[in-house]
Amino acid sequence: SQARHAMALGRLDDAARPLTDGEIDAGVARASGALTDCVRQAGGGTDFRGELTLEARVTAAGRVDAVRVRAPRYFHDQGLGTCLRRAAGRFGFPATGQATRVTLPLTMQ
Repeated sequence: SQARHAMALGRLDDAARPLTDGEIDAGVARASGALTDCVRQAGGGTDFRGELTLEARVTAAGRVDAVRVRAPRYFHDQGLGTCLRRAAGRFGFPATGQATRVTLPLTMQ
């Protein structure tokens, strides 16, 4: 399991819960190819090595409704943010009744 930090964003009722690490891993796996393609396309003209970060807010219904990308400006200029937002829309998370913030490190080697 690639550790992801999940933080609960509010509680709707006693049955509500944040996503588990396993649910996060499975949901992200659905878009892993698209995520990799985004990073490769945006970083094609650089020798950058390091970590980029995608932060996603997952609703209580399991949909991604907000994405933030932390990366050097060069990557944003190459369309990384737009591409990753589109890819994050492919994540598949179960409805848990509680919103969760997911932080996903993207390492370039």
